[in-house]
Amino acid sequence: MNRFFILIILFLSACVKNEKLVNMAFEQRSYEDKVCEESDCATVILNYPYFTDENTTASTLNEYVEQQLVMMIRYEDAVSQQTVKTASQNFFDTFLEFTQNTNFNQSWEIDINARVTFQNDKILTISFDAYSSRGGAHPNTIRQYLNIDKYKAKLLKNSELIQNEGEMLQSAEKAFREYHEVEEGFSLEDDGRFFLKNDKEFSLPLAIGLEQDELVLYYNSYEIAPYAMGPTVLRFSKNDIKNLLNKNVLDQ
Repeated sequence: MNRFFILIILFLSACVKNEKLVNMAFEQRSYEDKVCEESDCATVILNYPYFTDENTTASTLNEYVEQQLVMMIRYEDAVSQQTVKTASQNFFDTFLEFTQNTNFNQSWEIDINARVTFQNDKILTISFDAYSSRGGAHPNTIRQYLNIDKYKAKLLKNSELIQNEGEMLQSAEKAFREYHEVEEGFSLEDDGRFFLKNDKEFSLPLAIGLEQDELVLYYNSYEIAPYAMGPTVLRFSKNDIKNLLNKNVLDQ
């Protein structure tokens, strides 16, 4: 009888553990810091999810989030295993060195907004939108996605979301041509506006992520088109391309 109750307790404990991974709790946190040299200032503004469950998966996700923030703050000379605070301080030190050694008056800013855009019982996706102004000709914006296998607590490659990359590439190129109104009968190479792989081949973007019921292909500025054209955002209903996706993406 005692053995029976022990088995029941172990079963219920396993269910509770799995439930915590299925619905991982998080809260949005913010971080802001600033340093000024006379009237010129450098500012770091961050908004990001912090996972609050008391398990190793939540801790790992928080590490992934912090390191992604660090890389976006220090995109020119990223160093692994830094914290947001130390990366921000390095950003400020670079700003102060620049302003003290030049005659230019300018302010710098990094603003990153991260949010959970998808979560089912196996996968969780976080999008990162970064705005960076460091005194150049124009500010830069970039989006990145982290797609995470919750049970293995590991980052997923784009190829692990898409099981039929060839057909996905065809669907993406068709949507891309419609998005940019490429004239029928003209190749993307003939159009002349785009940056193509080997100067002639269309390719999937680096930033691919899940947003609710959609798969999003996000081409950042300069990735496939000039800055003046802005990013290209292609959205596909998961139901419309379900035969192209890994089954874990489709699970509820």
